[in-house]
Amino acid sequence: MSLSPFRFVHATNVRLDQPMWGIGNVDGEARRLAEDATNLAFSQIVETCVEHDAAFLLLTGNTIDMTHGHRARMLLEQACERLAEHHCDVFIMPGESDPAHALSLVRTGTYPPQS
Repeated sequence: MSLSPFRFVHATNVRLDQPMWGIGNVDGEARRLAEDATNLAFSQIVETCVEHDAAFLLLTGNTIDMTHGHRARMLLEQACERLAEHHCDVFIMPGESDPAHALSLVRTGTYPPQS
């Protein structure tokens, strides 16, 4: 019996759409980068999955905090759609700041999830 090799990507504590803290006073392009740092990093994670033909993306702990609005949820949904086009599954293990229903947000694209 032989095992088929596969690739996966694991990311933790992504904290989508949360600006960097404790960097001091910054202006201009540096400020924009600081505000979008987690989103830019997540985009690179998604591109890595596509580029390396990953079988799945494993997101563990503190991926999306719904107190920061809907932009994070939309970024996650768009990433899931892009990865699905490339046959890459997404598995989420919610963390402390993630809503308990994080998986249903991805599946249904609704907030709050429909019962």
